[in-house]
Amino acid sequence: MLLVGVMAKNGILIVEFADQLCDHGEGAREAIEKACAVRLRPVMTSARMGCAFCTLHAYLW
Repeated sequence: MLLVGVMAKNGILIVEFADQLCDHGEGAREAIEKACAVRLRPVMTSARMGCAFCTLHAYLW
């Protein structure tokens, strides 16, 4: 459940960052592309953490 919350938070941060870029004059598409590129690393880190937790859970089960 915690992992779902972390992933949802990452999505919210992408949208907020894209909104800030739009406020600073970026076009909508460019802002979305830039926000996704900048926030990709934290999203992938969360995904790796989720895979590690699932593997650990399966091992300890």
